[in-house]
Amino acid sequence: MRQQCTANHRHEPCRRRRPAPPPPARQTSAVGGRALPLEREGAPVKTWWRLAGSGPPRRQSAGTPCYSFWGGIVIKTALRDVLETALLTLVIFLGVRLGVQNFRVEGFSMQPTLQSNQYLLVNKVAYMVGEPERGDIVVFRLPQDPKRDLIKRIVALPGEEVEVRGGIVYIDGKPLEEPYIKDKPLYFFSKKKVPEGEFFVLGDNRNNSFDSHVWDFLPREYLIGKAWVSYWPVQAWAVVQHTPIQFGPAPAPAA
Repeated sequence: MRQQCTANHRHEPCRRRRPAPPPPARQTSAVGGRALPLEREGAPVKTWWRLAGSGPPRRQSAGTPCYSFWGGIVIKTALRDVLETALLTLVIFLGVRLGVQNFRVEGFSMQPTLQSNQYLLVNKVAYMVGEPERGDIVVFRLPQDPKRDLIKRIVALPGEEVEVRGGIVYIDGKPLEEPYIKDKPLYFFSKKKVPEGEFFVLGDNRNNSFDSHVWDFLPREYLIGKAWVSYWPVQAWAVVQHTPIQFGPAPAPAA
C-alpha cells in the first residue's frame, strides 16, 4: 500500500524508507591488558597498532630519523659485540705484555749468535716457573744502570767458582767448551765464587762485550727473561737456540 505525502504542494509517491541495519556483532578479546573489539567475518581488518593497543604511529617531522624496534635491537647487539671484542683484545694484549717482551739487540757483543738491530721476543715467564741454566741467553737490567737492558749468556751459576785465563773459562777448575764464541778472550778474570742468587754472564763476542768480567756478577732480580724468538729481520726468523755448555777435558798438569 502506497503512502501519499505532500512535497512542494505536489503529490508524489513517498519512497519507502528501509530500516537501518542492525549494528555489527562485536566481540572482545583481552590484548595488552585491555578488551579490544574484533571485527566480524567479512569486515575490514584492524591495523596492527589498533590490535596491540599502542595507538597510531606518530608522524616523524622532516629530518628526524625513524628507528624501528628491530633496528634498535640490531644496534644494541652490534654495540655489545664491539665492546666484547675490544675487551677481549685488551685482555689478550695485557696478557701478552705480562708474559712476553720485545727486545732489540744493540751492538756486537753477542756475535756471531745474534746481530746488531736484530729483534727478539723475550719469554718473561720462563724464570717465574723455572731456574736459569748455564748456556741460557738472557735479557736483564744492568745493575749499575737499571734503565739499560743488555743481553748476554749465562756461563756460571750460583755457588760455582769461575776463572778466565789463557783464553778459556774455567768453572770449578774445569774448562768449558764454547763453540759459539767469536774469539777466545784475551783478558784474565781471577778466580771468584759466584754468590747465591747471582750469575756470571758473558757475551759471545768475548773481546767486545760489556759483561760480568767488567762489572762482576748479575743478581737474579735483574733478570727480565729468556730470549725466545728472533722475528726481525725476516731472514733471521727462528727460535733462539740456547746451546748447552759442555765441559772439556781437564788441562794437563804443568811439567
